Amino acid sequence: MIKEKIELKSQKREIKRSLNKTLRKEKQIPAVIYSHSLKENVFISVDKDDFLKIAGIAEKSSIIDLDVDGVSHKVLINDTSWNYKGDLIHIDFYEITKGEKLTTEIPIEVLGEAPATKKGLLLEQHLESIKVKCTPENLVKSFEIDISTLSENGDVIRISDINISDNFELLQDVEGVIIIVQATKEHVETPVEEVEVEGEEEKEEAELSEKEKKAE
Repeated sequence: MIKEKIELKSQKREIKRSLNKTLRKEKQIPAVIYSHSLKENVFISVDKDDFLKIAGIAEKSSIIDLDVDGVSHKVLINDTSWNYKGDLIHIDFYEITKGEKLTTEIPIEVLGEAPATKKGLLLEQHLESIKVKCTPENLVKSFEIDISTLSENGDVIRISDINISDNFELLQDVEGVIIIVQATKEHVETPVEEVEVEGEEEKEEAELSEKEKKAE
């Protein structure tokens, strides 16, 4: 599988709560790079629009070439924080080291068409990704599964049905169910009304500030 090259530019920033608000108003998102190989964490900011563009193609297992003031870092997106309005407010990057095994989740890519759906049956997906340990050079964008074998009620695809290379150490039960065929049933979702909580933004900002203090 060909890996798509993903690049992102950033710049170092000061660690001040008040400056974080200013950065966000300028469409810059506070972020941090950490790793076992780094003597200290690197505090940066990235352009919000640039990050959201790559976030659309980058998975947790995608290696990103992150430029920090001209210095290249190979990183993974480890975590993102969003406020109660759904706005991105912080990013955690993990810098990888060649040869060092890391723990990540590889997304599951569903291929084909299940004959079961033509019979009015439903496909219920239990897993969206598989947790593994591997070296950075063995990372892949996804694990593929073919659902064209699913035709009857009760048919199932498990983790053990995927041809996963020995380069990966599975950190989940190999008998874990990925997709199962179920008899038709109605799904009713109750809409949740969005409620703006007074002081919520200040609370989130304080939590992020405390998180960065611990990361120093």
